[in-house]
Amino acid sequence: MRAEMSQQEAQWKEAYDLLLAENKKLKSSGSEALLASQWRQRYETCLKEKDELESKLSAAAEKAETVDGKYELKYRDLKESFRLYRKKAKEIFEAQQGGPQGVRVMESIMLP
Repeated sequence: MRAEMSQQEAQWKEAYDLLLAENKKLKSSGSEALLASQWRQRYETCLKEKDELESKLSAAAEKAETVDGKYELKYRDLKESFRLYRKKAKEIFEAQQGGPQGVRVMESIMLP
């Protein structure tokens, strides 16, 4: 536990020393240019991260669009198949209800 506390204290002291050195640089002459360069660096980093995230988002959107399109085609094909199935079933049902004349109609339906 003491080792962890001393390690944490060392990390805090290192971070404090870095901040202290940065503050001394900012208080010296030409500090405005240094501050401007730091902000420019931060801005460029944020801009780079934004561009990366936008490219990932657009790639994910394209992938989702491709998957959606694939399922849409499958859905249309299934819908058309079911429509044809219903049409054939209706024709067979009507042929069965028609008596002897319906048998000839039913044979013509079944042959192709």
